[in-house]
Amino acid sequence: MIDIQNRVLLLLGQVTEQQYRQLGQFGDHRLARLSLHSAEGSDLVNKVVESILTALEEGQSGRHPRLEDLADVPSFLRYLRGAIKSVASLEAKKQNIRGCCESLDDCYQDGDEKPKAPKHEFQAPMSPDQDAELKDLQTVLFQRLRARAPARLSSLIDEWENQFLWTDSIPLNGSHRQYRAALRALAKEVLLGLEVT
Repeated sequence: MIDIQNRVLLLLGQVTEQQYRQLGQFGDHRLARLSLHSAEGSDLVNKVVESILTALEEGQSGRHPRLEDLADVPSFLRYLRGAIKSVASLEAKKQNIRGCCESLDDCYQDGDEKPKAPKHEFQAPMSPDQDAELKDLQTVLFQRLRARAPARLSSLIDEWENQFLWTDSIPLNGSHRQYRAALRALAKEVLLGLEVT
């Protein structure tokens, strides 16, 4: 471990300012490709170097270069570019998870200090209990399932019917998985017979 620490520190010292700038430009390019404008390439380089140094100190968390990544400066630069790509991809995933939200200030009409009616009207989606088509499907589906299903599936059918409107899967609730698989196959046959997709 001491040898790896010394090798990493040596290679970090051997990377020139121009190479660091090139890594920053590479980071800018990756961010642009991922449509991320909230950071700069140099920020990615700093995150990668910080992560490597953290791994050297703490041993567990952070980025751990392999021995072949530490063979020489070109190998180390390839490793750094790969780490920059990884950090940029992680930033893109974080942004996708957070999503883009419209500011509440943007919902109001411009020019007035006192807010007027919002530009958008928000409505709650219809409750599954109020959806007549879904209720009709439930009635027909479970009538036909009960008519065609073997007795061993009846308790599972009852359980599923109770949860049907509020779940997208057949409950297991203590039944054997093979029962759920059999019920799923039977439900598929029934739905195909109803021409419902």
